[in-house]
This record gives sequence, C-alpha cells and structure tokens, in this order.
Amino acid sequence: DLQIYSADPSVQAILAQRSWTGSLIPDPAIPTLSLTYANVAFGKSSELMHSIDNISIGAPVNGMSLVHLEVTLDHTGSPKDDPFYEGFQRWWIDVNLPNGSTFIDSDHDTVTNPDEPNGGSYEVPLASGTEASLSIDFWMPANSELLIRRQAGLTPTQVTVTQTTCTATQKASTLNTDLLVKLGATCPYVSPK
Repeated sequence: DLQIYSADPSVQAILAQRSWTGSLIPDPAIPTLSLTYANVAFGKSSELMHSIDNISIGAPVNGMSLVHLEVTLDHTGSPKDDPFYEGFQRWWIDVNLPNGSTFIDSDHDTVTNPDEPNGGSYEVPLASGTEASLSIDFWMPANSELLIRRQAGLTPTQVTVTQTTCTATQKASTLNTDLLVKLGATCPYVSPK
C-alpha cells in the first residue's frame, strides 16, 4: 500500500484523481461507511493493532434502518518487549457514515475536530496486550447496498454484517479490499468491490 501527499495543491489534485492519497472518498452512487485510523502515539507499534467491526442493521422503519457499529481494537504487542516497537498506542478514529445518515450516540465522547466527519472523531488509548472498543448508533437510509471502504496501510479488519431480518449465522469477511454488502429481506451478501 502506498499513500502520497503533496503540499502543492495542483500536485495533490493529480494524486487524488489517481486515488493515490489514501483518502476514503464515498462512492456517490452507493451508501458508504468508512473508518479512518491513525496511531498518534510515538513509536512503531501500529502494525500490532488489529480491529474487528461488527455492524448490525435493523429492519427499515419509514425508510431508515437503525445501525449499531461495534469496533474492537486489539493491541497484540507485549508489555515486556521494546516499548518503541510494541508499546502504547493512541488511536484517532474518524467515522464517515453513509450520506443521509443521522448520528444517534456513541459510548465515547467525540474529539473536537474542525473537519469532523458526520460520525464523529474519537480517541482510543490502547496499552500493550489490551483491547478497547468503540460503539456508535446511527440511522441510515434503507438501501439495497452498503459499501465499506478499506483503509490502505492498515492491518486488514475483520468485518461481520448482520441484519435483524436474517436468522442465519453470519461469517466474518476480511477487509483486504473495499467490500460491497448486498442488503435486503434475506441475509446480507458480502463481496469485494
């Protein structure tokens, strides 16, 4: 994975046009959910953070579905090893909800951010060998599809999408690429975008 930034706006525009900036830009044709992670603690332990996203989508009510997003962060480093490579992490998480969504609540306070996305920005500290979670509830327009964007350079996330209208066991998908989730009266079907 490669992400490029230039302070020159004209060069940055060319990079964005070629999708080389790593930006998780929503697809205007498909409702898009994306989480952007950044470890703002000093050190090189970022590769030791593994995340699991559980997304539960309720039945449509007046054209909207209630969604519960549960993110689990797992710091797989050891507190006994070199803290520079396996030490403390402080994750900044930006949550971009699908267009037309309405944020309800989170179990974490949002962090002040002038560019705050519609799902909020959050700070989650993570000591070596520990887990932490972030929960967000929101209303999303009822649709037949949901695009889940993959962040380049992040350890692949495990994603499970469930619908209250589905009784079958859901399998986790690995977010190696953007995932397109087909929603409807039957169980969600996940495929690479």
